[in-house]
Amino acid sequence: MKLFVNQLHQSSVDKLMRQVRRGHEENWQFSAHATRNVIDRQIAIGAVRDAIQFGEFLEYNDDSNGDRHVLVSYQSPTYQPDKVTKVVVDIDNERISTTWQNNPDDLHHTIDTRAYLFNGSGDATKTLRR
Repeated sequence: MKLFVNQLHQSSVDKLMRQVRRGHEENWQFSAHATRNVIDRQIAIGAVRDAIQFGEFLEYNDDSNGDRHVLVSYQSPTYQPDKVTKVVVDIDNERISTTWQNNPDDLHHTIDTRAYLFNGSGDATKTLRR
């Protein structure tokens, strides 16, 4: 299930972000995919770490295994300040799943919001509790 930030109650976002911030504090490892992206796309490790520490919550997703992922975004003033760094953190396996960068002017006007699920009950946060 994929949920966008405006589909979650703020208390759920706060809880998920506390878990994401642990990735910075505990220096979580990069997956092989994230490592390739950092190398191939020349993404500064500092920009990734800043995104985890200071980034804004964008999306929650749980995969078919039930692992929970959070997408965060941050434009670091220190590392590659001309880019916005996106990071997907796997909070159950405690690792950085992937990362990429965008132009700050890219506002994603063409995003297909049909990919985001809302269970219709009026409270999408019920599915996030563990």
